[in-house]
Amino acid sequence: MEANSQAAAYTLHPCTVSGQYRCEGSECGPSLCDQGGCDTNSYRLGNQGFYGTGKTIDTSRKFTAVTQFITSNGKASGDLVEVRRLWVQDGFVYKNPKSTFTGLTGSSLSDAYCAAQTALFGGDNTFKSHGGMAEINDVMGDGMVLTFSVWVDHTAHMLWLDSTYPTNADPSKPGIARGPCPTDSGDPADILGGPVNPTVTFSNVKIGTLGSTYSGTAHS
Repeated sequence: MEANSQAAAYTLHPCTVSGQYRCEGSECGPSLCDQGGCDTNSYRLGNQGFYGTGKTIDTSRKFTAVTQFITSNGKASGDLVEVRRLWVQDGFVYKNPKSTFTGLTGSSLSDAYCAAQTALFGGDNTFKSHGGMAEINDVMGDGMVLTFSVWVDHTAHMLWLDSTYPTNADPSKPGIARGPCPTDSGDPADILGGPVNPTVTFSNVKIGTLGSTYSGTAHS
């Protein structure tokens, strides 16, 4: 998951290599991993009032992001087929909102969703060509480590997360508007020792069976 106070996305990036691997130079490119990945971002899916300051999930206050890994047989022994996101705030549980665009249904990551997203947004289905959910399943089987970080993007200034991207594209086109931030925002010089001074608090981290790590009333 990548997020700030104005936009959030969770993304899967399959790779064609397994385990720890060190690359150098031109090898560290799209042939090795699906760099763009397959993501779901409520703003990018047309739900511009869901996540952000003062919105349905009000990022000016504490909230919980829940990630669920769904298997083919509903058990820990099954193959990974879907990754879902739930949000919890003020005692209510919110599903990740569905896309408002025709041709792209659902809001959780799966091979079918990623194929439909590629067809709508354009480009090649690099998620599939790098192994898709089967590759993610294999990686998870080897074990994964949960990490938290605050980071900046020297190349694209995080505009792929929270702004119009590519910046010269039509924001009314599906997939281009990713968040409300201006296209001249996100400069690392403004963030690292600059006026932005970002802070974040990660707390009460839990892992467990589906539905066991949170509580609340389902929001209609």
